[in-house]
Amino acid sequence: MSVAGQRARLRSLLGDMPSRTSPPTATLRERQSAGDATIEDWRLDLSDARGVPTTVVMPPRLPRALVLYCHAHGNNFEIARSELLQGRPALAHPP
Repeated sequence: MSVAGQRARLRSLLGDMPSRTSPPTATLRERQSAGDATIEDWRLDLSDARGVPTTVVMPPRLPRALVLYCHAHGNNFEIARSELLQGRPALAHPP
């Protein structure tokens, strides 16, 4: 299947998407230095429906790598994306 075909299939599986009346935007909310990395807190406005809180961790110099981390939260919604930096015992020692 072509890339275009894969995208079309994915969109069909996702169902109805929120309408968009403006281009996506991103707002840097906070930047902090943490040892050998810079941690940035962003809000991505990808649709008119809601913003997506995002954490970006960057090493101090090139080469840089990108890791897309989808947090598990294990039905503990309070931990959310902080799981990336703080971890949680269930991930270190699964049952």
